[in-house]
Amino acid sequence: MYTIAWLGNPGASYTQTRHNAWFLAIERLQELWGFPKFSFEKKWNAEISRGVAYEQDILLVKPMTFMNRSWGPLSLTTNFYKIPPEQIIVLHDEIDLPNSKIKYKMGGWHAWHNWLRDIIAKLWSKDFHRIRIGVDRPNEQGDVTQHVLGKFTAQEKIQINNEKDKIIDLIQEVFNGEK
Repeated sequence: MYTIAWLGNPGASYTQTRHNAWFLAIERLQELWGFPKFSFEKKWNAEISRGVAYEQDILLVKPMTFMNRSWGPLSLTTNFYKIPPEQIIVLHDEIDLPNSKIKYKMGGWHAWHNWLRDIIAKLWSKDFHRIRIGVDRPNEQGDVTQHVLGKFTAQEKIQINNEKDKIIDLIQEVFNGEK
């Protein structure tokens, strides 16, 4: 079984923010693969959808905690299903990539992301898959928090929407052992 987890912030006020760049993409996966609608699981504090795609049993997880506390729901689900780190795919935004640029990475350093640092510490492993989408750094030397919690411009939103389906190819490559 694989777990694909989206890291972002819950609630309608965060839906269109840069931190939630993957929000629509994980729902696109659920629809594309014909999985049931997401349902809230109180014991995991996450919305879950489970099904089979590419001959793989897949658990889609949307933690209903804030970004820096995403490990709790992810930990509970992966421990319950005994999913090893190499079968976890984490989708997250990346300020060090240009807007809408999608990159894959297996393992590696946390790059000062508190939530990645937390995931690595709790898994006792950095060997999980990461699919990152660029949201740019702020133009001015300002508060990065305001930038990632800010809403996309109309142009940024178009760029993100044009690129988000690339994750499907990356995920299939992971399942095929190509990544």
